[in-house]
Amino acid sequence: VRTIHIGGEALAVLKRRSESRTSEHVFTGAGGAPIEKRYLAKGLSHFAEAAKTGKAVVPDSLRHGYGTRMIQAGVPAFELAKMMGTSLAMIDRHYGHHDQNRARAH
Repeated sequence: VRTIHIGGEALAVLKRRSESRTSEHVFTGAGGAPIEKRYLAKGLSHFAEAAKTGKAVVPDSLRHGYGTRMIQAGVPAFELAKMMGTSLAMIDRHYGHHDQNRARAH
């Protein structure tokens, strides 16, 4: 289980959704059970094919995209590590090359 800080319109949407359902899980099927990762992956694959991206899109792609865009937006790596529930070393390893401050220094 990871804690992810959400704000803005995304938070508003999740709050509205939580008021209309009985499950504690964010991503659920019609019966309220959590969606399995392989089911989500299959759906994302169909979307990627329809969009003709030419790339594999998996659930972890969403997390990676989030981390990349947050670093590019100037969010400090330490804060991003806390938001993503991971280590600073992992953030540096996977997203450090996107850090605009580091890029300017070179």
